[in-house]
Amino acid sequence: MGLTETIAEELGGVAASVRGFFARKAVRRLIVFFAVLLVLSVLGTIIVATSVKTPPQKKTVELFTPEKINSEMIFLPNEPDFLPEVLFEQKPKEIWREEDAAPFWSNPLDAGEAFWQERLSSSLDELLERIP
Repeated sequence: MGLTETIAEELGGVAASVRGFFARKAVRRLIVFFAVLLVLSVLGTIIVATSVKTPPQKKTVELFTPEKINSEMIFLPNEPDFLPEVLFEQKPKEIWREEDAAPFWSNPLDAGEAFWQERLSSSLDELLERIP
């Protein structure tokens, strides 16, 4: 006897006992009683739910009244279409003398050409190394 045959026999026995249980008159009456009770409770719930009147809505008082916001409070005023004239403390020089430019000029070759040559070649090497 195989496993499937054993399972089939056991299930057949269970099914027969369930059929025998529900074949009794008392069990059938009990099932009908609970079914009728369920239907009556559903109908009663529907009748009560539809017959209950909702109280009228009370008028609510607004606690907050919004103020109208002025556009000047939100947006910046428009800028003028013109730019004010640049005012110099003195008239700009048309021709600079060497003595006048001396405080603002430093000759890059004063440090020596070798320094700048080394600096430029190292910068160029770094740049070329970064290229994939």
